[in-house]
This record gives sequence, structure tokens and C-alpha cells, in this order.
Amino acid sequence: MFGVLKSPLDAWKWLGDCEADLSEIPTTVRQVPSRLNVFWMALLAVTCLGCGLVGSYLAATGSEPGDRVMLIFTIPFALVGLGLMPFIWLSLRSGRTVAFDQAGVTVKGRWFRRREDWSAPYSEFRGVDFRTEQVFTGRGTRFFHVVQLRHREREKSIPLFVDAPIFGPMQDDDLERIAAGYAERLSVPLLKPGRR
Repeated sequence: MFGVLKSPLDAWKWLGDCEADLSEIPTTVRQVPSRLNVFWMALLAVTCLGCGLVGSYLAATGSEPGDRVMLIFTIPFALVGLGLMPFIWLSLRSGRTVAFDQAGVTVKGRWFRRREDWSAPYSEFRGVDFRTEQVFTGRGTRFFHVVQLRHREREKSIPLFVDAPIFGPMQDDDLERIAAGYAERLSVPLLKPGRR
């Protein structure tokens, strides 16, 4: 799942498919950005950088007058490749540990540019939220089914289940059943769609 305009505040948009196992509490879950994202970003960056540099070199060393005009088209490729490097670096160094216990949640680590070291009791969370979203992934539009422990501050919401099926969306009843299971295990309210 790769989309340039996705907000790092919504951790689920970067995780890829995941399912937190909360069958036993206390438990710890490790969350890192999808390595598939990093692979696709790196491939795109290397391709753009390579095309831009080779094209620029050929345009600069060419003897035809039109060769210089080609620089206008090749330099942006190199700039796009360079521009993706910070995203790749931030994705590779991002990762956080989410610990669930009887009293609440503790989060430690780094999520892109944000250092995270906080804990909150379950009473600070609104409840378990579930929804289906259509997301442009860079290779097309896909349905994402998301279950998260919704905090009053958006950046502190914790994804519990993320699914992006290739063939057809999940049924709403199945998603609600998964969300209800998490709400019961954490003893928090189940939020119906539309309640934020």
C-alpha cells in the first residue's frame, strides 16, 4: 500500500495487513510500516533517479540542439527519485511497541518523525471503531477494512486489525464481529460507524 498523500498520523494507512492478537492480556504488539511499501518506494526512487541521471547525462553530452531541451524532461525524474529518499529512510527507522495490559496501553518507539513514549488508560479512548475505506494505493484503489482503538487525539489511535483484500471487500457484518471481539477483550465500547 503506497500513497504519497497518506497522513502518518493514521498508522493503519502505513501498516499493511495486520491483526493484533489480544487473546491474552497483558500482551505486546510490534507495529512497523509495511516493508512492501519500502520496497515499492525504493524501486520507484531508483528507477526515477536512474532515468533522470542517465537522461541528463545523455542530454548534456549530446551534440544536437534538441538534446539540451531533453534536460527539461529528465531532471524532474531525478528530483522525484531524490524526494522519495526521506520517506524510505523514515519508513525503515519507524517502529513502535504497543503494550496492552489490564489498565491501559503503553506505546514506545518512533512513528516517522514523531517519537512516541506515552501511556493511557482505556478510559481515555472513545472505544473500538471500525470502517471500510477506499484508498488510492499508487497502483489503483483498494478497500481497506480497519478496526482501531480510537483515542480522543487522532494520532494516538491504535490499529488493531487492517485488511486489504485483493478480491472484493469484506462483509460489514464480519468486520463488526471482529471489532466487537476487540471491544469485549479490552472492555471498551464498540463505536458504530458514523460515531467519531
